[in-house]
Amino acid sequence: MRKSILIIILSIFSFVNAQEVRATVSSNNIQLSDVFTFKVEAINANKNPEVDLALLLNDFSIVSGPSQQTNMQWINGKSTSSRSLSWSLVAKREGKLTIPQLAVTVGKNVVQTQSILMNVAESDENYQSNELFLSIEIDKENAYVGEQITVTYKLFTRVNMSVQSIDVPKHTGFWAEELFAPQQVDFKDVVLEGVSYKMATLYRLALFPTKSGRLELTPMTMNCNVTVKRSSNNNFFNDPFFGSFRNQTVPKVLRTKQTLINVREFPGEIPEGFTGAVGDFKISSSILPINVKANNAATLKIEFKGTGNIDVFSLPDVQFPQNIEVFPPTIKTEKEPFRDQITGTITKEYILIPRKTGRYVIPEIEIPYFNPKVRKWRSTSTQSFEILVEPDDNIVSGVPGYSKEEIELLGEDIRFIRANDIKWKRDHNPYLIFGIYLLSAILILLPSLIFKIHAKRLSSEDFRKSKRALKRAFKKLRKSDGDQFTNTSNTVYGYLKDKMQLTSDKLDPLKVNSILSEKITDKSIIDNLMDLLKTCDAGRFAPGGDVTRQKLIKRTKTILKRLNALL
Repeated sequence: MRKSILIIILSIFSFVNAQEVRATVSSNNIQLSDVFTFKVEAINANKNPEVDLALLLNDFSIVSGPSQQTNMQWINGKSTSSRSLSWSLVAKREGKLTIPQLAVTVGKNVVQTQSILMNVAESDENYQSNELFLSIEIDKENAYVGEQITVTYKLFTRVNMSVQSIDVPKHTGFWAEELFAPQQVDFKDVVLEGVSYKMATLYRLALFPTKSGRLELTPMTMNCNVTVKRSSNNNFFNDPFFGSFRNQTVPKVLRTKQTLINVREFPGEIPEGFTGAVGDFKISSSILPINVKANNAATLKIEFKGTGNIDVFSLPDVQFPQNIEVFPPTIKTEKEPFRDQITGTITKEYILIPRKTGRYVIPEIEIPYFNPKVRKWRSTSTQSFEILVEPDDNIVSGVPGYSKEEIELLGEDIRFIRANDIKWKRDHNPYLIFGIYLLSAILILLPSLIFKIHAKRLSSEDFRKSKRALKRAFKKLRKSDGDQFTNTSNTVYGYLKDKMQLTSDKLDPLKVNSILSEKITDKSIIDNLMDLLKTCDAGRFAPGGDVTRQKLIKRTKTILKRLNALL
């Protein structure tokens, strides 16, 4: 008996010791634009490994993944199993980079992987410049703080390619305003330095520097698949007839070149009252009525319009005289890009009620601003107003605070007390008394009952809408018209909004991932949904996508069914 127990313990111990975790890459000599595979494999593990990639993301970006794989082998009567996770990665910079030791959790055990040295060379410039590349265009390399810089990102290609994803940069040190972001990219024929290309404008935005110095624009990154020809040493297979059989699709990552902006400080002394306005502006004001009676309202309207960083600064407050009651202003901002310049109007309205008679002066409002075109300080101001406040004809002498109409209404509410005795007659009808009590109870409880019925109706409406979310989504997929990728993406976002009773219409993959991660523990369905949304985003940028409508609908239905079962 003891011998059997000892054999079992030794077997378990040998099995635990047989567990091994290793990390590998498809190649450790790569170019900056190459996509390589990083794989973490757990040998003889009963559960899939879990990997913390936080340290890896300092020098590498994830293109796709993770993908799971399970293998089992029998060699000389002994079984060996492995469970692995793999990612597609790309380096963020050239040079000698290191994939650090990563913590891998397998069941209750935590194992450290070995570090891997990566040699990252600069991308092949001949390939980049002649076949496929991203470009960044800026209208100026030198600017003042707050001055608009227009940035345009373009894609040039001479090869067959499809876009997988685009990482729109978030520029640190700038206030950004979107000027152009197409739902579907249109390619057109252009000639660049004597070479024909297909060109598409991907994104255009206005940047306003918020600090001085040399600021770097974060590169735009695009993950794409490129069709290339495989070379063969056999001249027979190099015949053009076999060209289509020798094509292969390889992943590529494109980046814009490093771009620096020199941001200068304002010249001279900054004027008093400057709140950051940079551009060309005008301010005006009006007040109606100009003459007003006491305790009646007048409206002061201030309108500030022009071209520049209209969202980055604020209008100064008006210093009103005493004895004028001022309500908090209503502020409305309207913007419209005009010839790629941010142009807009800020409207500010005050409601004024003078409480005493007399003459009051509303002072002028002066706003200093910097005009970068002439590189000089300028200012714009409103005119001052004098308001004549006259007595209110409706005020009755000796009764302050009440108008004539209010006194008349008050008089109608006065009831005089009888001077003589009143003889009360007792009514012994019990039904009348019971009816009065019943009617009183109904009148008291009826408003509360109506409120509860209304609230229940609203809540049940949201509940019914949530219940019908999947059915409505399938119906939209069947009736899809136009761009299949856009319709599928909108259908998924609409389903999530109805199912989870979300109030926001502005959903994107990152926000969906954050919301679902708090409600669902199954990461695989979230990953599948993220991959579907990325496919839809990529399809909008790749003319003639390689996913058919029926396959896309089938895949979407499968994911939504699984997701609906978990929500």
